[in-house]
Amino acid sequence: MAYKNLDTSIDNMKVNKPIKIALIGGSGDVGGYVSFVDELIYRLGIESSLQFAIYKETRSSLSKEDLSSNIRMIRIPRKNKLDLIGNLTKALNDAIDNEHVNIIYLLGYVSSPFINKSKIKKNQITLMINPDGMEWKRRKYGLVEKLYLYLAEIRAAHIADYLVVDSKEIGYYFKKKYGRESIFIPYGYDSKWKIKPFDLTSVGVRENDYYLVIGRCVPENNLVEIIKGFSRSQTSKSLLIVTNLDSDNFSKKLIDLARNARRIILHGPIYDKDILYYLRENAFCYIHGHSVGGTNPSLVEAMGCGNIILAHKNIYNLEVLGEELGYYFSSPEELQKVIETIERIDATHLYIRRSKIKQRANALYNWEYIVERYRQLFMTAGGEYKHYLL
Repeated sequence: MAYKNLDTSIDNMKVNKPIKIALIGGSGDVGGYVSFVDELIYRLGIESSLQFAIYKETRSSLSKEDLSSNIRMIRIPRKNKLDLIGNLTKALNDAIDNEHVNIIYLLGYVSSPFINKSKIKKNQITLMINPDGMEWKRRKYGLVEKLYLYLAEIRAAHIADYLVVDSKEIGYYFKKKYGRESIFIPYGYDSKWKIKPFDLTSVGVRENDYYLVIGRCVPENNLVEIIKGFSRSQTSKSLLIVTNLDSDNFSKKLIDLARNARRIILHGPIYDKDILYYLRENAFCYIHGHSVGGTNPSLVEAMGCGNIILAHKNIYNLEVLGEELGYYFSSPEELQKVIETIERIDATHLYIRRSKIKQRANALYNWEYIVERYRQLFMTAGGEYKHYLL
């Protein structure tokens, strides 16, 4: 559904004092949450009518730092991996009790069972929650974790003043299951990123002679299936997988598969955006195995680089990439066939498809467009966006 009345004049609204927004979610210093915050602050940090309290984690003590007159960085201590919920709850309480924010924008619903809704209402705070997908469906979680996340989803659906989704399909899900409307604002990519040179031989590949995968080492990203499908194909190109490897059983399985497979390069995580963009720009194809979530950052960024994309077939990837622009697979056997099909396609045809994919990314998923939607959302505390619901 298209937005209506997006030319609403927010600039003409009289704001007596700045609107203060708490941004809470994610973990660590990398990932989608950090990228989102960076892009938002980069483009909205000069808005005198908006103030931000940004919550991140630290291994040391609680600290608060004013990055500018309207941006405050607050680092909440986290003792271990299991302390995520406690950490997010501390951030929520600090936003209410000490920062006196007008809006809490919570990315992810894992802490929703511990949100004191009456306290938020008493302080006249608008609570916006971005579900960030259906976490309880992720294969990496056990039964108890899935049950908790499912209950957290139910709680989030009932207590949020506004649900903000980065995928229309997730919005449709919350409408059908909980009767809740949602505001659609997708994830983005930087359309003005300047590509810097990088030595591809340092990661064992050559220009236009490799397939690329970038994603976390979790079952729902189908890395095992990708390796199996690629190994069965007759391609002479390499497969470069950029992922985080740990000591868990799934990482060990992946390492064993890559060791015994042909032309597989299993690389550790790369967080330098310059390198990641360069790898995408010079890949023959990008393989996207993510099967759970909404608008996935790695898919959008691959589209922005004009990659030919082989994507796992699910409603989220079909929504973002479009049925006609992607090549889709649901099994190793299908991936094998897709790879062998693509390598027989004329280069001119692939060039045209790359151009169309990049055009789609520019039209729907560039950060300038997306951040402007967030500016409107925050300036009206969701009010005007009642007209833009899915």
